[in-house]
Amino acid sequence: MVAPLVVTIMTLSQTWSDRIALAAICLSSLMFGLEISSVPVILPALETVLNGNFREIQWIMNAYTIACTTVLMATGTLADRFGRKRVFCVAILLFGITSLLCGLAQNAKILIVGRFLQGVTGGGMLVSQVAVLSHQFREAEKRSRAFGMWGIIFGIGLGFGPIIGGAIVSVSNWHQKERLMPHSCTASVW
Repeated sequence: MVAPLVVTIMTLSQTWSDRIALAAICLSSLMFGLEISSVPVILPALETVLNGNFREIQWIMNAYTIACTTVLMATGTLADRFGRKRVFCVAILLFGITSLLCGLAQNAKILIVGRFLQGVTGGGMLVSQVAVLSHQFREAEKRSRAFGMWGIIFGIGLGFGPIIGGAIVSVSNWHQKERLMPHSCTASVW
């Protein structure tokens, strides 16, 4: 009688753990997708508010992408060495801090540095998402569902980023777009 109860409790515990992990990964992938696709829409507002020239505006966009793609392999190695979840948590917390830095930027140069640092942490977050999902969901059916959900949420972030970024800038200002990310990061790590 005790053995089936223990198996049931372990199964429920594993299901709960899987759901929490998937929710955290999906929330972080939503943030990552939003951050990539919302910025191009607000570039004209940034150019006006920050009195930036064309070159600085290009760097605001490209600093994130360059930094993100540069750290992918190195972050994967760090995740293998120090643990997937640990690297994921550190990356997402730093992503929140760098988002706050971007939201507080008062000129284009600080925003470019903030976007570069945000790209570094975003790349770490992206690699860790895949590693955590692969480790958390080992059965083929569960893994395919988890990666399917992750891909859908990431796509929603990419697809709705321009709408959300434009809406935030229309209603408030560009600083608010960046200041929302730390709250999402905190929720994802929690």
